[in-house]
Amino acid sequence: MDVISISMLAVTGFFVLFGFCFGVKRGLNRSLLRLITIVLAVIFAYAARNMITERIMDYQIEGQTVEQLVMSYIPQEMSSISPYIFLVLKIIVGLIVFVMAFFVLKIASWFLYVILTIFVRPGKHTMGLFGGIVGVVQGVLISLVVCIP
Repeated sequence: MDVISISMLAVTGFFVLFGFCFGVKRGLNRSLLRLITIVLAVIFAYAARNMITERIMDYQIEGQTVEQLVMSYIPQEMSSISPYIFLVLKIIVGLIVFVMAFFVLKIASWFLYVILTIFVRPGKHTMGLFGGIVGVVQGVLISLVVCIP
């Protein structure tokens, strides 16, 4: 195994382990509530990704957009691949924006979760194992968001 595979496995293990621990502590009801807020954070981050990426790419730097600035640094003999270079740049910016938006929304969803726990019962201690299973699902979801891009 190479370093990247081991690091991805370690990140996944970290999120799954902490998801399980927090899930057991929260119980089933609150773990489901937290999973729902995390799923909403993923959906909103995905929806906002294109809009934010377009704003970044249209940003003016010294009177030029990012696209014009990138194209100006490409040598004339490589101009045939310049649309592909810009596309790769746009994909990389989109991935970074998605991950950053997810973590910002994840923090915001934590505040929403704290407010909603007023209305959701913590559950019985016997439901802790089921809460742990929901926490594992949440950990896998978060590791997918972090590792796949």
